[in-house]
Amino acid sequence: MAMRPFHRTILTRMGVLTAHPASFVIVAVYVAAWLIFDPGSFDWHAIATIATWSMTLIIQRAEHRDTQAIHAKTRRAAPCRRPGAQ
Repeated sequence: MAMRPFHRTILTRMGVLTAHPASFVIVAVYVAAWLIFDPGSFDWHAIATIATWSMTLIIQRAEHRDTQAIHAKTRRAAPCRRPGAQ
């Protein structure tokens, strides 16, 4: 089953947003709020959860940068031409 353009657009946008450095700030604010409001529940499970979120954001950021580099090289190697232009 092919992915609909609407879904592809949403997933692409979500990928770009999670690759943004502000995502790390959001996770840090979440951890700070967790420590302020319920420090008793911040055990090793919480640390593992935060580590998983952080690693996911790091991997997403790296993949996004790689994708951007590939697109830049592709655009440079094969510039788009308008039909009929010489």
